[in-house]
Amino acid sequence: MQGLDCEQLLLVKQTSGAEGQLVCCEKGAVGLWAQVLAAPVYIGKNGVSAHHEEGDMASPLGMYALGTAFSTEATVPFAYPCRTIGPRSWWVDDVNSPLYNQWVEADGKDGFASGEKMDQLPVHYHYGLVVEYNTNPITPGRGSAIFIHCKGDLPYTHGCVAMEEAVMLRVLAWLDETKHPQVLIH
Repeated sequence: MQGLDCEQLLLVKQTSGAEGQLVCCEKGAVGLWAQVLAAPVYIGKNGVSAHHEEGDMASPLGMYALGTAFSTEATVPFAYPCRTIGPRSWWVDDVNSPLYNQWVEADGKDGFASGEKMDQLPVHYHYGLVVEYNTNPITPGRGSAIFIHCKGDLPYTHGCVAMEEAVMLRVLAWLDETKHPQVLIH
């Protein structure tokens, strides 16, 4: 069952439209939860959806494990597992590709017709986290590239959760993979 061993939880609550509130909580030794951090965030332009699909501009409702962190930097100031974005890094959004909703390293669109070239979003992806939404199993068309990342110029995302870079760094410094961190988007 999802979340049973979770000791770190990122609560993302839609407050109005594409605006939300992040509350990070940690389970203590006696089983009580304590708030560690709170900050404003942006979510999908169309809010939160219980039936998220590719391109709907909504963040997916639910609780999900957090995958690897990622960064455009080769060296990062936190211990959480991190993958470096390079010039060959793509996140595939082609619903007809067997690589759908996966990070691939490729010189071009080899094996997929469309994808997000991750190094072309250096502000958003300076630091980020993969949300394990639609990853096991992957259902084509159910949505791809759901991340927690740094905010850019727009007051919304295409379905991700975005925050100030300073807050993103605090979250990444706090996360501990042995505590099975998860995110609850609601």
